[in-house]
Amino acid sequence: MYDSGWKEDFVQTNKVRNVDDFTESLTDALKKYCENMLRNYVLATAKSQHEWKENFLVVRFEDIAYNPHKYAEIMYSHAGFNIDDRVVEWIDNNTRSNTQTSGGFGTKRNSTNVVNEWRHRVTYSFAEKIQNIAVCKEYMRTLHYQFVQNATMLRDDSIPLFTQLNG
Repeated sequence: MYDSGWKEDFVQTNKVRNVDDFTESLTDALKKYCENMLRNYVLATAKSQHEWKENFLVVRFEDIAYNPHKYAEIMYSHAGFNIDDRVVEWIDNNTRSNTQTSGGFGTKRNSTNVVNEWRHRVTYSFAEKIQNIAVCKEYMRTLHYQFVQNATMLRDDSIPLFTQLNG
């Protein structure tokens, strides 16, 4: 997967990003990222690849973060395994934590909060610019992400910005 290092710089700072932070190199990196993610999805789900289709399971980070037990069950089942109680316990211990980690490093976090952190690090104009990049718009539609309509919607963590992808 293409990675120019922009993500580390972007997520390691608490600065709120606005449209002025949109550089040509960031736009190019986002286009590449969306192209690669969309291509991976298309390759994994293409009807012409039906003989391999059973080997792929598309799961988004948000699916796992919002429903860790459900998606652990789905992934284990897909791989032909039963989920062990120790795995369920590990999931509980590592996705429901409200403990603040130093420097952002650690394995225990509230996974639902992690999904929404970006919503407080960008302005609406910044988010709008990303969702208006043609290939990112296509990626978002294909993988059932919701388009942010205004600043209020962006900041409201109770509004999920994705809809169900898998059963």
